[in-house]
Amino acid sequence: MPDAFGTGIIIPLVKDTTGNRGSADNYHGITLSPALSKLFELCLLLRLKDFMKTSELQFGFKENVGCMHAIYTVKSVLNYFNKQGSTVTMTALDISKAFDKVNHYVLFSKLLDRRMPMCIIKVLVCWYGKCNADVRWQNSMSHVFVTL
Repeated sequence: MPDAFGTGIIIPLVKDTTGNRGSADNYHGITLSPALSKLFELCLLLRLKDFMKTSELQFGFKENVGCMHAIYTVKSVLNYFNKQGSTVTMTALDISKAFDKVNHYVLFSKLLDRRMPMCIIKVLVCWYGKCNADVRWQNSMSHVFVTL
């Protein structure tokens, strides 16, 4: 795996233009990755999609489904139980930052459980071991830092 595949440039974007631009909480970073590594990633995903099956009830990060599908499912369940004269207790969990905190070695272990070829897992371990980035703020660049 070439070292450059793991290098990214993080660009901070303002979440709320009317909010406090001096607060780090009002920014989220978009990472630009090398085009060749993105192409390689796409090739891997296409070849390995049989190992990446998920539940029908997962709506995020999947092709042809999204927030509207999740909302429709929740509303359908609520309407069904309400029409039966029952009350519904619902809990919501915001896991928007979960990937930032995932233990990647546990993730690789889960891929092994799905019988993903060891050579691919080794490529992913190597790739994740080379993750670093710098931050671009207007015309300035930070020093490179490790992102894992």
